[in-house]
Amino acid sequence: MKAETKMIVAAAVVAALCLTAVTSVTQSWFSDEEHATVDVTTGKVDIRAEAGEISLYSLGVEVSDRFTNGGTAAVGYSAADGITVTASDMTPGDSFDFLMSVYNLSTVSTLYRMVCTVSGENSSEFSISVGGAAITGYFSTEWALQAATDGGERLIEAVAVSVGLPVEATQSATLSMTLRAEAVQSNASTDIVGISNAAELRAFAAEVNCGNTCEGKTVKLLADIDLESEEWTPIGTSTYSFKGTFDGNGKTISNLNISAGDRAGFFANFSGPSATSLNFDHASVIGRESVAVFAAVSSPTSTISEISVDNSTVVGGHWVGSIVGYTYGVIEKCQVSNSSLSAAPYPVGASYDNGDKVGGIVGFKSNGGVYECSVKDTIVKGYRDIGGVVGIAVKDNYDPVISKNSVENLTIIQSSENRYGSSICFGTIVGRDSGCVVEDSTISGYLKTRVDEGEINRLICSTSSNPAGFDTIEVVLNGNASIDVSDAYIKFGGPNTSKVTISGSEGSEILRLSTTYWSRVSMANSNAVLTMNNLHVTSDQESGTWNSYDITFLNCNVSLKDICFEKAVALDNSEFTSVLENVSINESHDYYALWIVAGGDVTIDGLKVNSEGRAIKISDQYVTEPEKTTLSVSNSTFVSKSKSAVIVGSTAGADITWGFGNDISNVSADTVNAVWVDEDWKDYDDLVTVTGCSKKIEGA
Repeated sequence: MKAETKMIVAAAVVAALCLTAVTSVTQSWFSDEEHATVDVTTGKVDIRAEAGEISLYSLGVEVSDRFTNGGTAAVGYSAADGITVTASDMTPGDSFDFLMSVYNLSTVSTLYRMVCTVSGENSSEFSISVGGAAITGYFSTEWALQAATDGGERLIEAVAVSVGLPVEATQSATLSMTLRAEAVQSNASTDIVGISNAAELRAFAAEVNCGNTCEGKTVKLLADIDLESEEWTPIGTSTYSFKGTFDGNGKTISNLNISAGDRAGFFANFSGPSATSLNFDHASVIGRESVAVFAAVSSPTSTISEISVDNSTVVGGHWVGSIVGYTYGVIEKCQVSNSSLSAAPYPVGASYDNGDKVGGIVGFKSNGGVYECSVKDTIVKGYRDIGGVVGIAVKDNYDPVISKNSVENLTIIQSSENRYGSSICFGTIVGRDSGCVVEDSTISGYLKTRVDEGEINRLICSTSSNPAGFDTIEVVLNGNASIDVSDAYIKFGGPNTSKVTISGSEGSEILRLSTTYWSRVSMANSNAVLTMNNLHVTSDQESGTWNSYDITFLNCNVSLKDICFEKAVALDNSEFTSVLENVSINESHDYYALWIVAGGDVTIDGLKVNSEGRAIKISDQYVTEPEKTTLSVSNSTFVSKSKSAVIVGSTAGADITWGFGNDISNVSADTVNAVWVDEDWKDYDDLVTVTGCSKKIEGA
């Protein structure tokens, strides 16, 4: 059997010493960890391990190169993983053994130990002995001092290894076992485990999953590591979680790839006191429940800080985040950028469930807070409970605090494919607030959303818990949605928002203003533009004065295109601009279909009025100091049962341009004069000018 030299790095200091002669140097490693300060001496740390020929047995009888039942066993070598042993399709009564010899070639005094990990389908059925010690999943010897050699090699020990599947075992089994010789300079801290490459990282993961929880240890990355998109087995299981401290040391893990399963993440189960300073680039994580790049689940006592995720994709069904999927612990100063997160419902019995609790940082959050995290240029998609930072925040013993987080350039997609219920929630910071404190959030850039159903307030209306102060906000409706405008002071966007756009995808989508008082919409920034395209718009109000019954656009610039209003509209936009293009208004009451408050600048092209009452009114009612209204109308048709197409009742008058393509033949009261001056305002008739049509005073 070929011999192989093994230089296994178990503490960060040794990584710099392997195959290196350092003369007259004293160097302080990890200056923030006093116990890790090491005097580096001249020499090298070098351990060589080799395995003898393997002997195979079936029912106690030695066989040649195969077991009688067709199973196999083999010993191999890997530059970082140590000696690997594999056995497949063994049945009760099969066994094998070999001798592992370990040699010391180190020219400095070292600490040495043997480490063994065991995994495989039904591997617990095996009877395994290493050096006379029975082992199961994970085993290590105590660190032992080894004196320096004179440059040659010295046998440390010859370890007998035997593996057997007892005759009383109930089934066939497979096994994968790694035996590793580890060595560090004798004055190095064995409480710090250094990892320098992908093979060492995978060996660390295997050890945790076999029972080495690393409690009391610090695992530290010493270099950037490319996992090359090879399938990653998450660190931690339902039985064993990582309980140490993980120090990413500012290094980057790239091309992490996980393709399936619950608890999918670099860590499946993180229970250590802290993890910090680690970057992920181009990760792809696909799972079902508890899915994230860094940790699928972290414990209530864990603090995760300064973890970044970039250019990555996370796909799951329930509790999905970039940093953590599900946690009661603390998350702080973490970042996600240029990434995509998605949660979709999946079959549960005869129906679908989940597709929820998906957030840019964390999917499910309770108790411990989320502080100073950022989400940038990222897409978050789900059925419900979709948040830019947190999918759902739930009060348990106390309210989780979501504080000083920032979101820039966010896309939220609500998909009702395979929907199973109701209560659709989404938000710019927290998707569903089930008891939390949200404070001091920073919002910037754009918000783009696509919504199949639900109430869109928390996307476009600023509140203390979910600010909507993006520079631009764009909402595309694939189905019917609503905005609750019961609060008379609710506004769209934030003080820095320049434009809010709400559009239908096919034109049949209904946007309903649900309210108990006033069906009005306005902008937080008075200089902003509210744009609505390709929609049917209505409200819950069934009666009342114009300013409570109508759909009122208040004190903002408005652009309405390809909109069908199922009730009257009011433009209370004095000193602002309103543009209506291909808009229809269907009013079944004896109201004005379009009420224009005096002082605005209104351009209409392609309006269709179908009213049981009246068409357009320009009015200074409720205006203390009215200003002149400017109105331009073209390519419009009017069906109404009283008054004229346009009636003016304003002491400031109006300038009206009647363009081409207008049709007033179905205005019952007057098919000749497009404009009337209200008889109560006849003294101001000379302030009403018309171009392209005739006018008269009402009743004259």
